[in-house]
Amino acid sequence: MNTPEIAANGEAEASASPQASNWATSTPRPALGERPVKVIRRPSFSLRTIFTGLHTLLQYSDLLYTLSLFRLNVRYKQSALGWTWAALQPLALMGIYTVIFTRVATVATSGIPYPVFVFSGLLPWIFFSSTISNAVHGLILYPNLLTKMYFPREIIPLSYLVAR
Repeated sequence: MNTPEIAANGEAEASASPQASNWATSTPRPALGERPVKVIRRPSFSLRTIFTGLHTLLQYSDLLYTLSLFRLNVRYKQSALGWTWAALQPLALMGIYTVIFTRVATVATSGIPYPVFVFSGLLPWIFFSSTISNAVHGLILYPNLLTKMYFPREIIPLSYLVAR
């Protein structure tokens, strides 16, 4: 069997076989130490791109609905308190922060009651932090879902956002 010989400069020398000759000429190799250059252009940003992406997400709204219901059922199925835990968690943190920061340290709130002041900051923070951490965890948890079938990849984090 004739195979192309690799010369000292990294190029294949053609042997007597026509197949080997085609193989050697069909895949040119860069010289040693050189890499092929790939130009990556900036992504184009336009309103059309945004509306096209939103239209695609609307086409998959049923998948978003199904995944969101799945997330809610999984989260609250094994909990003894169920859905009430979603309301009790921020209220419990508000109570703990109110006791600690009114007894230990005094924080100026400009006349606003301290529990309302704390709750107005805790609610968006708990929503944001838990949504981001759960969405990242969901992307790591379901790699087969992401690679085996096509759907907009934004659906996975959005389902965690909707389920919050």
